[in-house]
Amino acid sequence: MLTIDRKKETCIVVVVTEKGDSRIVCGARFVRLAKANAAEIALTVHDDFQRRGLGSFMLRLLIRLGRAEGLRCFEAYVMTSNVAMLRLLNKVVPASRNWQGAGDVQHIIFDLKAILI
Repeated sequence: MLTIDRKKETCIVVVVTEKGDSRIVCGARFVRLAKANAAEIALTVHDDFQRRGLGSFMLRLLIRLGRAEGLRCFEAYVMTSNVAMLRLLNKVVPASRNWQGAGDVQHIIFDLKAILI
């Protein structure tokens, strides 16, 4: 998590500075998969900063960066209880996704070319 190999992964963060103290409040990354032109994504936003558009911004930025690096699709594994992330994915990639899964985890795959950002 602390060493980023740019050939395999990309990581971006949002840093907020308040009263001279800086902290990371949001992080997003993709890691290339063994299959060609695909990567798995992960995204987190600190509770105090949710519902401000940071998740949407970071996901769209990941999509732009992924496209620029020649990726064709992203995959994500999302807990069915993570309603906020499922809503975010539905909002940003509504028509270009393949949702699979049973039980507690949804496996979501989406084509980067099909997304308007």
